[in-house]
Formats: sequence, C-alpha cells, structure tokens
Amino acid sequence: MTASVQIQIPNTERMLEGVLVGLDKQAMRLTVRVESGSESLRPNMLAHVMLMVGGAPRRLTMQVQPLNETTFNLTPVSAAQCCDRRKRKRYTVNIGTEVRFGDNRVAARVVNLSVSGLGLQAPQAMEAGQEFEVELPLMGAEQALQARAQVRHCRELSNGLWYIGAAFVGLSRADELWLRKLFP
Repeated sequence: MTASVQIQIPNTERMLEGVLVGLDKQAMRLTVRVESGSESLRPNMLAHVMLMVGGAPRRLTMQVQPLNETTFNLTPVSAAQCCDRRKRKRYTVNIGTEVRFGDNRVAARVVNLSVSGLGLQAPQAMEAGQEFEVELPLMGAEQALQARAQVRHCRELSNGLWYIGAAFVGLSRADELWLRKLFP
C-alpha cells in the first residue's frame, strides 16, 4: 500500500508532495521521498505533515532530517490527529450500480454516500478529474437518482478493486434535498 505525504513548509502556505518509502517502528521514524521543492527543508526543522494511509488523513508535527537531496527522515514530535477534510458526513452504504463514462460501462458498488459525493469500489481505475454518470436506487424514491460525479482520488485496494472517491457535479435541487433527507 502506498502512502502519500504532504509537508507544509513552516510560516508559508507551500506544501510539498511526497511518498512514504520506509518506516522504522523501533525508532518511530518515517522515510519520505520528495520529488521537487526539497531545498526548502532544512535539518531539524519542524513541519506539519499530512500522512494519507488507506484514505484516512493524519496530521502530525514532525522533525525533518535530510538523508540526501530527495529523501528525508521524519520523526514525530506530536501525536497523530485525525483530520477528515470532507465537508459533509459520509454514510456507509452497500449499493450495487453501474458507472458510465464515455462508451464504457462498469459494474461498481457504492460503499459510502453523502450530499456532496460518494465512494465506490470498481474493477477499474479512473483518473482524477474524470467525470462519470451513476444511477443510485434510493429508499423511498420513485425513481433511481441519476447523478454526474467527478473523480477526486482513486487508489488500489488489496482485493484487486479500486476505491474511487468522487464529488457530485450539477446535482439538481430536488435530488440534493432527497439526499439531505436520507443522509442529514
């Protein structure tokens, strides 16, 4: 499983993107590779780090130690804090559906849902920014909800499927109200 890492440069709004390449549990230290902007990181610097493992973001304050120009050891100096960046609460569901994008149709399973978006599992990856259509049969609705969504992120799961997080695009007011009623 790959973990992405964002390092905020202190006293700025700059964020460096990187990936976790090593973990030393004994020393409680992460090894991270940063492809660009690493000249901003100095020895013993404290930085806020957002660690994304399995879709659950954790924020920590960490001490930076360079190993070379692109690889750094990060040692936690604070406890990890959960920080869900979602604006709306996601509700766990289990809805079979079909995702349509272009001429493709793929069977998928919606695993979480909110007024603003959904998470689904599919046998094929999708690119961030890609739009698709999905039909959601919802309890109490006369017709299935026809929605358009845009992929925000996609990651491979251990079972060979892909988890796709998406935000609704152009949801009608009536459909939004129905979702608010079912998922407040």
